[in-house]
Amino acid sequence: MSRYSELLTKRMENCGYTPAELARQIGVDRSYIVKNKMGTGVIQDVKKAERLFNLLPQTDEEARELFDAYCEARYGDKRHNMDLAVKEFLSSFQHASELNSNMIQRAAMIPDDKCLYGSEDIFFMLQILFSAEAAKEQGHISIIAQPDHRRLVEPLKTVFRMESDCKVEHLICLEKTYEDKTSKYKNIELFEKLVPVILNQKSGTYTVGYYYDQITSHLNRFNLFPYAFITSECVMIVSSMYDQAIVYRELEIVKSYEMAFQKMFTGSKVLYQSLKDEGNYIERVVGEQLPEKNVYFMGPQPCLGTLNTGGLFDKYVIDDAEVKKVVELLKAKKIADHAAFLKGTQQVTAFFTKAGIRRMLNEGIYDELPTGIYKPIQKKDTCRLLREILNYSRRGRYHVYLINERKFAYPQGLVIDIFEKTHADLIYNAENRERRFLINEVSISSLLFDFIHGFESSPYVYTEEETVAWLEEQIRQAEESVNPE
Repeated sequence: MSRYSELLTKRMENCGYTPAELARQIGVDRSYIVKNKMGTGVIQDVKKAERLFNLLPQTDEEARELFDAYCEARYGDKRHNMDLAVKEFLSSFQHASELNSNMIQRAAMIPDDKCLYGSEDIFFMLQILFSAEAAKEQGHISIIAQPDHRRLVEPLKTVFRMESDCKVEHLICLEKTYEDKTSKYKNIELFEKLVPVILNQKSGTYTVGYYYDQITSHLNRFNLFPYAFITSECVMIVSSMYDQAIVYRELEIVKSYEMAFQKMFTGSKVLYQSLKDEGNYIERVVGEQLPEKNVYFMGPQPCLGTLNTGGLFDKYVIDDAEVKKVVELLKAKKIADHAAFLKGTQQVTAFFTKAGIRRMLNEGIYDELPTGIYKPIQKKDTCRLLREILNYSRRGRYHVYLINERKFAYPQGLVIDIFEKTHADLIYNAENRERRFLINEVSISSLLFDFIHGFESSPYVYTEEETVAWLEEQIRQAEESVNPE
């Protein structure tokens, strides 16, 4: 029996319905229910499966457990495991601002310990070392350490919480056998741990380099102290279990470690490219060609890139000469993209949330655009853009899918724009911070690509028909509020 059939059998024991009665309620044959219980069949229609699950007495946690087991049985291990890995990665954006309330401030002086035992003392020392270096005018921290220990993130976030310009260079090992079934999701799991640091940094002060190896061999027992943390004052080398550490303060040793680190870091690849400001972002957008293939987009709102937005730039750009100069480039690019879209055969597929559409209509905020270049868009213009999307939807050029936020809590302010497997653009525009970066590592970007490309057939979205109907109703209500009778 599968995990799904075991859980279903357990839930049905006290439901008060016979298999025949349950079958009648959801509109299937009794044998179908029996096959699901025995593990020899799975309900293919997700809505019918949901109707069945709603008839069973279970807590919210039990309901999520059963639905998760159903998805595993319905879509297979490969798709289900990929969904879990990517959803966990995306959920890390929701907790970006969470900081440990017990974090220490900079100590007056660094303790003179030479050897440390136990993770509590080691992470206490890291907090002191990092905060002391971050307080310096030209602070610099070099790190060789895997990011999968949850407590490593806190000292790093402390650096950026201090509003420091301290430069941090972090070297990590990614799994070179990422195509193997057992390690396929290891790299995105490692990147997930770095997301809070990336989002809390001052733009461009935190750089992550990577090289490929077998992580287990990199951390094998013969490598006693594989991790190193280097500041201008000392070096701390740490065991892979964070239970032992040695601290060196001799200047010659510190310089030797820093030279060795820089040699390794220079030979590494950059994990992500940070787009530091609006100008960097616009330069990147202007340099991109509208792909001949289909465009996939996930965010709070649908993609605006192929729409007729040219006239809105003059109307809503802020009154700043420098901003207007770069926005002119963006305007010309969007006009060209719209013309190319009209002539081409590309199809746009966009996944978005109800909360994001309401934010567009009520606040005039488009998370895709840098907040520093435009004033809030009026509701009537937002309605026009949404109607344009529906018009292309009827022609089969623009496919729209609402994310079912009861099943998948999509992070507010996160935008993913992906054309191919080699890279993905990510924008995070929430919690009073705006970060834009390009993921360059192929195992991570290809997972995001595969996840989004198959998302329309997942149980985490409404159908296109349901989405269109909901959008039409939101537009109608908005237009009535603008032009009451």
